[in-house]
Amino acid sequence: MRRVLLIGRLKGWALLLGALAAVGYEAFGWWRDGVWESVSFGAAWASFNANSLVGLGAFIEKSVSPWLWSEIMIPVLLQPLWLVLALPGALLTVTLRSKRRRSIFY
Repeated sequence: MRRVLLIGRLKGWALLLGALAAVGYEAFGWWRDGVWESVSFGAAWASFNANSLVGLGAFIEKSVSPWLWSEIMIPVLLQPLWLVLALPGALLTVTLRSKRRRSIFY
C-alpha cells in the first residue's frame, strides 16, 4: 500500500514539474517576444503527436459519445498546458500524502 501511495505522489510531483516547465516555457517566450502567450494543452499534444489526438477524437466520437468529445474534451484541450498538468498533480500530491504526523520533538 505504501508503494502505491509513493508511486502516486511521484506521478503528482512529475505533473507539477511539467506544469512548472510549461510556465517556464511561456515565461521565456514572454522575455523573447514581449508578449505572454499560453500554450494550450491541445496545441502541445498536437505538436508532440497529432495522430494520437485525431485518433482519440475519432474513437470518442464514434465509440463513446460525440457529446463527450464536443462538450468535455474540446474545452479541456483549449485550457493552458500548465493548468491541465498542475490540477491533477496537486490533487495527487495532496490526497496521497503520508497521514502520520511528524514531530520535531523526538
